[in-house]
Amino acid sequence: LSLAYLISSMIMNADRILIMLFVGSAEVTIFYTATLVGKIVAMITSPLNGVLMGHLSKYEGGLTKKMMSAISGALFAVGLLVLAASVIASNIFVMIMYPDVYGQAKPLFLLANAGQIFYFISESLMVIVLRFTGEKLQIILNAGYAVIFFAAAIPAVLFGGLHGLAAAIFAVNIVRYLAVTLAGMFCRQQSQNNAEAQ
Repeated sequence: LSLAYLISSMIMNADRILIMLFVGSAEVTIFYTATLVGKIVAMITSPLNGVLMGHLSKYEGGLTKKMMSAISGALFAVGLLVLAASVIASNIFVMIMYPDVYGQAKPLFLLANAGQIFYFISESLMVIVLRFTGEKLQIILNAGYAVIFFAAAIPAVLFGGLHGLAAAIFAVNIVRYLAVTLAGMFCRQQSQNNAEAQ
């Protein structure tokens, strides 16, 4: 489990390393400022996910396809609302606290925060799926996420700069969200088949 979280933490901070390596130190500040509100939201998920895990541990039922679809859809809707709030908050917060880079960071607010928010959504969804599956699945999903992240992010930052990286991170986190959703549905079917076999 710690390995899975190590992979997630590494990727969450990889954007700054890639920008420093391939673009420059000034751009690190711009991108960090653009994603600041989104990163704060993502960081809040750790204690919230702990609470969620505590509640799920008391649940003795299974995970049906209908439940998984409803949970996934609800989290997606929450993500859109949080994204809208994050973009508004970014405009206010960055304008007040970082006026020197506000003009450069503003065009990145939507995509950059979307990447962070959908990371948070997929992480919360992972907690729910993990309750009904083994830890091995989480390691496999996070390892796959790491491979896709670097495969997409490196060429994106090389050829598209900050905007390219923001788009790549958003796309990769959407893929992760879909992968976790499908994994939850597949594991539900697998559990159901095992139960029928017994």
